[in-house]
Amino acid sequence: MLRKMKTLSKKIAVKICAAILGVFAMGCDKFLDTKPSDFFEPDQYYETAEQLERALAGVYDPLGASELYSYMMSSYFGTEADLGYYNRSSAEGPQIYDYTPAHTRIRTTWQKLYDGIARANLLLANADKPEMNNAARNVIIGEAKFLRAYYYFLLVSNWGGVPLVLKPTEGPTNNSIARKTDREIYDFILEEMEDAEKKVLSIQAVGHAGRVTKSAVQGILARVCLYIAGNPLNDVSKYAEARDWAQKVMTAGHSLNPSYEQIFINYARDQYDINESIWEVEFWGNGSDNYSEAGWIGVRLGVATRDVSLGHSYGIIRPTERYYNLFDANDLRRDWTIAPFSYEGKSKVNHTGSIYERDIAKWRREYELDHSTSLSCQNYPLLRYSDVLLMFAEADVMANAGAQPSPEAIQAVEEVRNRAYGKLLPHELVKSIKVTGAGAGYKSAPTIAIIDGGGVEATAKATIADGKVTYIDVTNKGRLYTSAPTVVITGGDPTTAAKATATITTIAAADPSLTTVQKDDPVEFMKLIKDERSRELGFEALRKYDLIRWGDFLSVMKDTEIEISTSSAPSYATWAFQNVAQKHLLFPIPIRERALNKELTQNPGWQ
Repeated sequence: MLRKMKTLSKKIAVKICAAILGVFAMGCDKFLDTKPSDFFEPDQYYETAEQLERALAGVYDPLGASELYSYMMSSYFGTEADLGYYNRSSAEGPQIYDYTPAHTRIRTTWQKLYDGIARANLLLANADKPEMNNAARNVIIGEAKFLRAYYYFLLVSNWGGVPLVLKPTEGPTNNSIARKTDREIYDFILEEMEDAEKKVLSIQAVGHAGRVTKSAVQGILARVCLYIAGNPLNDVSKYAEARDWAQKVMTAGHSLNPSYEQIFINYARDQYDINESIWEVEFWGNGSDNYSEAGWIGVRLGVATRDVSLGHSYGIIRPTERYYNLFDANDLRRDWTIAPFSYEGKSKVNHTGSIYERDIAKWRREYELDHSTSLSCQNYPLLRYSDVLLMFAEADVMANAGAQPSPEAIQAVEEVRNRAYGKLLPHELVKSIKVTGAGAGYKSAPTIAIIDGGGVEATAKATIADGKVTYIDVTNKGRLYTSAPTVVITGGDPTTAAKATATITTIAAADPSLTTVQKDDPVEFMKLIKDERSRELGFEALRKYDLIRWGDFLSVMKDTEIEISTSSAPSYATWAFQNVAQKHLLFPIPIRERALNKELTQNPGWQ
């Protein structure tokens, strides 16, 4: 289903509500001492069902606002921990654990989250005003309550206990509120999300992943329960609840997309796949049209190039060698996540340098419908079905601590691995094409034909530079290949013809099944899950929080520092790993917020 099918009213509503609701920001944000003449008061708004729906769009807006998931959570907050490093020789900030409580990005993220909470508080306080269908009203209430709880989830997982504000703030005074404990915030999140789960629609009824649905609520509830079960709260009783919530998603009709790469092509091409992608932040437009909400995902996280015709990208995050080595050569996720190519001018060429010189490749701008702009319209996943399967397996084995992994948990992990090794694809397919002879004198890109090998449908496209064939992309991997096909290169009027060879996936040589030890030993099974989450969900803003709840964060970061410092990586690749310390398990409470709210205490290690 095309993402463009979301209603125009929703796009307009995001912008309208951002303006309407901006004046009602709560105590932790800046207050206006005078009443602006071009804004509606709450008693002038929320009069119709349409206004309530627009207000709900305003509650969603901080997710894809100019900062939160557009680039803050996705590339600045060190969320990938040991998987990657910040690819800049001059930097400061949370991406390298070099900041103070006064840092702008820490403050603005806190404010964005409380802005979303303030918008939800206003909607919920006025939800009964319009005369409308009560079933439709309840859906809106459910989505708003979930989003408010989700913003608190991001706050508590980054700052620990925070002020719990559940009513609209009426003025700039008397807003000093003490912090609740972590557990009190998590208890509120669970209560709110469980109530929302009863109210929101199924994902099949909604038809896309841009809105909150039962599957999204259930899956995020599984994540919340895993956070409570792990550090710092260590309430292991929540593992069973996490398993139960994940299992609800697993029985709701979801399935893995057979092709790992297609998941991310869909995000770039404005296409939904509600079987795999359960909840995603929506970006659209190019930043110049009236109702666009363009982002930075492909621009910051794509393969580096200055050529706008290819899709300008900074390549701001690069992988560590530790992460690359976590994959084996037959894991199809490796060469989609970590680019096996780079751009030279307008040409794509095979990457032959250090792993530390490669870019992240999940967010490839070449697949965007409009990649000529300086902004990116790619969506960003908040919950995928593979994450749910891995959460179920983890929660199940931890809920039965010391027991042999259950067949259901093993099956969930193997389902993810089967996709990774191509077993969900239609039999053997063309994996890649290697240029073995670049040729010379090409005046235009030649035509590539893939013949023989017993298969059908595989296609490829050549790239040339300086009269030579530099790269051949497999544009359709085809199916049913029993041996490597022949690559035939024709056209382009060369003086010397290029040559290339194809390889196919070989399922028999890359069996993704678990070993007997992994199936029998819960400790080995849990180690596999940790690695599998890295391989499957890398650069999706989850790794740091996984390591923290497992109690592995600081030790893994320091081990990575040692590995990088003895490698061929640039010196700045170690900065985050050298700087990170115990205090970085939480962000500091922003200094500006403590000035506004005298009840706020600071987190350990910060002043």
